[in-house]
Amino acid sequence: MIRRNRVRGVVGALLLLVVGTGCGNEVSGTALASVCVKHRLTKCLDYEPTPPGNEVVLRVWVEEGWRKAASMLCSALPDEKLNRLMGEGNEYYRYLSNARSGSCVIVTEQSGPQNNQQFSIELSMRTKTLRDYEPTGEAERTEVSGHPARIERGGQGVSRSVKYTIATGTSPNTGGVLFVRTKTESARGVYTDSELDYSHMNNVRSAVAESYVAAVLE
Repeated sequence: MIRRNRVRGVVGALLLLVVGTGCGNEVSGTALASVCVKHRLTKCLDYEPTPPGNEVVLRVWVEEGWRKAASMLCSALPDEKLNRLMGEGNEYYRYLSNARSGSCVIVTEQSGPQNNQQFSIELSMRTKTLRDYEPTGEAERTEVSGHPARIERGGQGVSRSVKYTIATGTSPNTGGVLFVRTKTESARGVYTDSELDYSHMNNVRSAVAESYVAAVLE
C-alpha cells in the first residue's frame, strides 16, 4: 500500500511537471507572438525574416517554394525605407498569405486622418511571362525602372488598389513577373461608407514598385 502511494505520488509529480512545462512553453512561445493569431487572420502564416542577399527570388520561388521566397520579399527593404513607404509613424506588421498561391503582405494598423483605414503592400511572383499573363481588367502599359509592366486599378466599396505586374527582365517575353499591389481599405473591424483618404497610396505607389524592383530584380 505504501509502495503504491509512492508510485502514485511520483506519477502525479511527473504529470504536474509535464503540464507545467507545456503551459510555460505556450505562454512564452511563438503562439502569443503570432501575427496571425493576434490579428485573427485566416489563410495566414507567420513570416521569418529572410533577406534575399544575392539569391534570385524567382528561382527560390520555383525551386524551394513560395514560403521562403515570400519571406524574402517581406524582408527585401531596409526598415528605414519601408517605414517611409508605409507612412511615417504608422505601426505595421508582416505576414504570409497562402491564398492565391502565396504572397507577402505588409499592412498598417489603423491609420489615416480618421484612424479608420489601413494601407497595405502585397508582393508575389509567378513564372509566367508578362506577355503571357492576362490582366483581370483594364490595364495600362508602363515601365518600372526599365522593366516592362502593367498597371491595374481596382476597388470594391470604399477600398481602392493599384497593382503592378512587372517583368522580371527587360523583355515582356522572358522570365517571370513580380506583382506589387498597394491597397487602401477600411481597417479591420471598422465599417464605413465614407470615402477614405487615398492620398498616401497615390503618393507612394510608384515608389513602392520601384523600390521592390531595385531590391529584388536588380
